[in-house]
This record gives sequence, structure tokens and C-alpha cells, in this order.
Amino acid sequence: MNLIGDVNRFYQENKISAVGFNCGHLSSCNPQNNQGFVKATEAYIGREYERGAASNGGVPRLLFLSLDPGQENQDESGRSIEGQRKYVKDHPDLGPKNRHWFRTHKMAVDLLGQFKSGLTEETVNSYFAHTRSAKCCMNKSGNRQADWQLFKNCREFIPGELNALRPDILVTQGDMAMEAIEKGANNVIERIGEQKEGGFAYLKLSHGSVLWIHTYHPSSYGNHFSHYNGSIEKWKREVGKLMKQRRE
Repeated sequence: MNLIGDVNRFYQENKISAVGFNCGHLSSCNPQNNQGFVKATEAYIGREYERGAASNGGVPRLLFLSLDPGQENQDESGRSIEGQRKYVKDHPDLGPKNRHWFRTHKMAVDLLGQFKSGLTEETVNSYFAHTRSAKCCMNKSGNRQADWQLFKNCREFIPGELNALRPDILVTQGDMAMEAIEKGANNVIERIGEQKEGGFAYLKLSHGSVLWIHTYHPSSYGNHFSHYNGSIEKWKREVGKLMKQRRE
């Protein structure tokens, strides 16, 4: 099956593609017709993530579900899957080590390094994917979080997007991302076990069970670092256990 084709098909069928966007929620999300509002940004999908564990030497597909784009430009092609890949390639600087993008790469190295030696923050992005629980961008000053209405409206899209992306591991970053699973996916995605602080659960998607890990968003500095440092070894063990079971 063609993962990129499935993801593009999902965006197109739900009218939330970067190019050809025609979402029925637009007037609700942007009632004042703010000219700074930018329509949907598609997922970033690393090339080794696209290949999957069976083809890339056993590295599982790791998907991050975060908040909203925060700040984005008007270029439609730049917000497509290929545009997102090009942006990541052209902007290798991950930013400060306490900020979201660096911490995302850091967690990817910590979780995936047991499957491929030599992975670093600079090389790991090929092995993960990243999408958002609110697809559009309000371009608020100071990169502030989008209004609640955007997250609420986008929840209906999350189950289908996850099914198309077919992750082995899902990491939600921040409360709105967690609510996209707990509320938007309620009665759509079956959950096995309870998500507790420092813990994990499993979700049943169309391709099988997925390990779900929830973290504080890195912008919540103190909470994020305390939670992460106290839980990462447990998460690593569970990831290793999951992939061992799949090989047996």
C-alpha cells in the first residue's frame, strides 16, 4: 500500500489539502475573515517513516501529534507533504534545545535509537512523521496557540489521518493533542488500557494496535522536562517490547 497516496487521498476527500482546501468549517474557524489566517498544512512525513519497519531495517513508524502550526506562510505548495519535506531539508537548524522542534527530534532519537545505531537529532527526521491537531493557522502574534474552535472542528479528521499514516507509535504533545484522541476519536478509535501520567495506552487503528504516549508540550517547560525525564526509560522499554512482539 502507498502511504503517501493514502494520506493525500484522505486530505483530498475531506477537503483539507493544502492545495484545493475547501473545508466546511472555514467560516467557523475564521469568522472575521482575518487575512492572516492560513489554510491547512499537511503532515511532515520522513522518507524512512514512509518505508516502514519492514523496509528500513526495523525502525518503527513514530508519529508526533502536536498542537497547531502557530505561524505559517501563504504558499500552498510549501504546506503540502512534499513542501513540508523540502522545508525540513532546507532548514536543518532545530532551534534552541528547550523548544518544541528540538525536543521532538530528541524524543525521536531516544525512542528509535535502540533500533538503529548512530541516530542523532540531525539525522532522525527521516524516521518520524509530524502532524497537528488543528490543521489551519491563525498566525497569532508571538506564535500563540490557535483558538479552541479550530481544535474542536479538526477533531473529526484525526482518526482518518492516523489510519492513513499507519504509525507504530503515537506521541501526543500537549492537552489539545490528547483531547483529539480522547474526544475526537471517541467511539472511533478503540483504546486499550488507560492513559495515566507517565504511562501509556494502546489504540486500535485499521492497521493494528498502536502504542500511545502522551507528553506535555515542550512550551510547558517545567512540566515537560520533569515528566519526560521521569518517564522516558519506561517509554523506551515499552517501544522495545512492542517491536519485539511484532518480530516474533
